[in-house]
Amino acid sequence: MEPQALERMGRALDENPDCDIAHCKLRILDESGEPSPDKIWDDFFIVRYFGELIDTPHVRSAPHDGVLHYSGSPSTPR
Repeated sequence: MEPQALERMGRALDENPDCDIAHCKLRILDESGEPSPDKIWDDFFIVRYFGELIDTPHVRSAPHDGVLHYSGSPSTPR
């Protein structure tokens, strides 16, 4: 994780008491700590589903968000 990731997500939860979970975009690393050539964040279905909203702070409500988030596996291998 980036050094400030937990602080930023914690602050987002404090500022939005109606939220129960915070998440962020991913940089998937391989076993050597390098960006994975096989798992690319932009290939995940959830990124395409939300389009530009994925880069905008927002609140999504359950159960829609949970179901969609856990179905967010990559759809096309690289």
